Amino acid sequence: MQIGSATGSFQRPAGVLALHQARTPVFSGNEKQQASSPTGKRFSLTGIFRGWLDRFAEKPPTHPPIERPTTLIHETDMKYGAPHHFQVIDNTTGDVISEVHFQEGPVKEVGRNGVQNEDVLAMVIERLEGLQQTPYAGPETAKALAKIKEGLAWLDARTANRQQRGVEGRNKI
Repeated sequence: MQIGSATGSFQRPAGVLALHQARTPVFSGNEKQQASSPTGKRFSLTGIFRGWLDRFAEKPPTHPPIERPTTLIHETDMKYGAPHHFQVIDNTTGDVISEVHFQEGPVKEVGRNGVQNEDVLAMVIERLEGLQQTPYAGPETAKALAKIKEGLAWLDARTANRQQRGVEGRNKI
């Protein structure tokens, strides 16, 4: 089925329309991203794709805000676009109970001076895998562990991509 839009036409896969026939069209206001359905209604192509993905994405559970026993703080004067020094503060005593210092700057340009994001994720993975071997194991921990492993895999893919392009460890895109 040919669908016309302000930016041209495309061939819609047959199964996509069937997935969204029961959904209310999403109006975006950006005419370049809209097309007409067979019934003449306008809908957002971006909204339809998001709606299709939402059908398969598992949402985290909702719950009231959790009062945490600690507060995480970091510097406000950030070099290289992100915070590098974190402190965990005990909310009862105000004491610093832990600190983490991340790498500041490209390793090949400034040397190693802190942990990488991947290091911290690997630590959390080890900890959660250990907890899953105890009576404290649970489905929420298993799901969190899977998502953290996925995050680490994406960061590893980013590193491999940067290595392949010869820019890993350098202040280059």
